[in-house]
Amino acid sequence: MGNMSKQQDGFVGDDGGGGNDKVTQEKLVKNLKNSRSKEEAKIEIDSWDVEEKYFAINSEAKFKNGNKNIQKNRRENENDDEPERGNWTGRFDFLLSLLGYSVGLGNVWRFPYLCYNNGGGAFLIPFTMMLIIAGVPLMFMELSFGQYAALGPVAIYSRFCPLFRGLGYGMIIVSAIVMLYYNLIIGWTIFYMFASMKSELPWQHCEPEWSTERKKI
Repeated sequence: MGNMSKQQDGFVGDDGGGGNDKVTQEKLVKNLKNSRSKEEAKIEIDSWDVEEKYFAINSEAKFKNGNKNIQKNRRENENDDEPERGNWTGRFDFLLSLLGYSVGLGNVWRFPYLCYNNGGGAFLIPFTMMLIIAGVPLMFMELSFGQYAALGPVAIYSRFCPLFRGLGYGMIIVSAIVMLYYNLIIGWTIFYMFASMKSELPWQHCEPEWSTERKKI
């Protein structure tokens, strides 16, 4: 009897524990459902973010391609009226052209004269300062304009502003004037180059035409 009562008590205790287990199981099921719903919601949000990013990237790429096509069409339409311009064949050719553009007979022939008349070596200080402040930046600005636009001086300044068209004409006029007196200097250079190859230099002796005070060497 004592054993039976113990078994009955244990059976009743098991029923009470079974009720608690059901409650905990229900809580676990609810927690699992909540966690699954949260994970699913998170997955959906992540998928939405991925879709939004994908859409943004595609739209940006389409926008860039559209802009490139528009710019290409504009350039083709603009270049229809203008002749095709050549490109540099190599880096060495470009560097030699820059040297010819920046260094001329004025540097070799006129620079020593200016140094002599303006204080000798002290003249190099303001010359170097102005070269760094104004000369080099202006040269790079002009090269950048030409590389970016590939246009002549009149066309490129008129693109900036129609009022600046006169700057292009002014550059052409200045180049024409410089070309006139540079041709004279080049003629002198060629003459004295061949004259210096003679066995007796023409300016070695003071002949009658050199004997006056004004022509005396």
